[in-house]
Amino acid sequence: MHRALLPIVLALSLTAAAADAPDAARTAKILASAREVMHQARYCALITVDGAGQPQARTVDPLPADDSLAVWVLTNLGSRKVAQLRHNPRATLYYFDAAKPGYVTLLGEAELIETVAAKLQAWRPAWGESLRGQIAREEFVLIRIRPRRLEIVSYAHGLPNDPKTMLPVMLDLP
Repeated sequence: MHRALLPIVLALSLTAAAADAPDAARTAKILASAREVMHQARYCALITVDGAGQPQARTVDPLPADDSLAVWVLTNLGSRKVAQLRHNPRATLYYFDAAKPGYVTLLGEAELIETVAAKLQAWRPAWGESLRGQIAREEFVLIRIRPRRLEIVSYAHGLPNDPKTMLPVMLDLP
């Protein structure tokens, strides 16, 4: 590289790195805030789509999210939600914390984990030892929801919705 261009290229590289820093910090803030809202809410609504295309919502008691923000739900193998997810794996989780107030919506796809071996392999220590026996039972299935997008409104965390459009703060997930 020509010596005269080196300072310019270096300055542009530093500027690009500095521009990425606020995005990384904002992403970290959004993720940490979302985890807190999810924890405070405890229960959430799991929304699936039935065979007629109608969204169906029900309250679930999810297991703690993992590092990738995937959420796990233990449910009965014969439930409507399992049948609906077999037909259409798209799912949404909606957490609402009335105390703060704030909400988190996770939009993604669900995977059904049904074999005893696979369920036991999926088990996480954070879920507690007592849950390991329930997971192994044949009549239960684990649902893993892998979010593609996170939406959040949390005034307590400085993440309000857009005042003109009412859109929440959104983050596409890997």
